[in-house]
Amino acid sequence: HRQVEAYLVRERRWISLPPLAVGRHGAAAAYLNGRLLVVSGVGCSGGTPILDDTEALSVGDLASFVKQHALTRGGVGGGGGGGAAVRCALMASAVWWEQLGPSGGGACRTADGGKGSHDAKWSVSAEGCRQLCEAAARCVAYEAASIKAYSRCELHTKAITSAVPVPGRVCFVKRHGP
Repeated sequence: HRQVEAYLVRERRWISLPPLAVGRHGAAAAYLNGRLLVVSGVGCSGGTPILDDTEALSVGDLASFVKQHALTRGGVGGGGGGGAAVRCALMASAVWWEQLGPSGGGACRTADGGKGSHDAKWSVSAEGCRQLCEAAARCVAYEAASIKAYSRCELHTKAITSAVPVPGRVCFVKRHGP
């Protein structure tokens, strides 16, 4: 089975992606940071051992590649030596986000309790704020505020270590792949 389809939840429709490089059945898939990861499965030819290869399909540009002899996060491998952790191999350059402060939200703070250095952007959604920070090499964290009729985004350039409880605000720190 080489056919790949993805369901776009926000658009409520299915799209076809490029076919897998290796036909397989019994595979697992997950969507993470804009990529559809197809892991495991047994090749349709019957000769491909489980976990012998892994593919990542980038939904954004529809490119795909294969990582052979993958290891799972727990270290169980397939296909012999020369492996690398799937998460590391596929997502080493990915940006991961850690929310600081209480689950109800909070304002970003530096180690000295200050607001630190940041650029403020108005009328930017929380998702837009995340995307701006992800695209900016100098940005180490973002704070998104949504209070009544306005939205504000702070792109932080000084290390953020905590968040203080403030309704209507969220603070996320940028972390890079494993």
